Amino acid sequence: MASCPMSKQHSDPNAPLLAAQCPVTHGNDEGVNPLNNVPLNLSQSPNSNQSTVLSTKRETSTIPRALSSDQANDPLDQHSSSNWVYPSPQQFFNALNRKGYQMPENQMATMVQLHNFLNEEAWAEVLDWEKRWNSNSTSPPQLAQINGKPRELTYKARTLQWANWMMPSRFPYVQIDLKYYRETNV
Repeated sequence: MASCPMSKQHSDPNAPLLAAQCPVTHGNDEGVNPLNNVPLNLSQSPNSNQSTVLSTKRETSTIPRALSSDQANDPLDQHSSSNWVYPSPQQFFNALNRKGYQMPENQMATMVQLHNFLNEEAWAEVLDWEKRWNSNSTSPPQLAQINGKPRELTYKARTLQWANWMMPSRFPYVQIDLKYYRETNV
């Protein structure tokens, strides 16, 4: 797998990226959603090396979005919901290919269900934390930004990933940074 071009200096920031490189076009942030680092033009088209037709149906999560007025009027319809919208199996497959991962096409629906389930469970943990430690909150928190960091592991993340490797049924772990807003009386 090729390394991420983010760690290298490019003389031409508009040079085309290879399939196994970072999907972010560095130097041109117009095509990337800053809230989740996902390209704005997520393709629902089948990949050139794909042999199975994958669903393009997206599901709306129960996780509320923290939206500015500009985001609420986004013509790309990615912000039309007051909740986050999960990728379709086709978008998930395309993203994995863009990042250089080769995954079985027949597993995409299950992978997306697992992805969505883990996000919902993580959000339930945030709500539980807020309920327990932030009694001054006047409204439920809203998720403003989400960024997966699979290659930037903390000591705890490394330890939990090792535990997951040793006992996969007991220690599922993914490192994700969440930024959310809440209103308080303070």
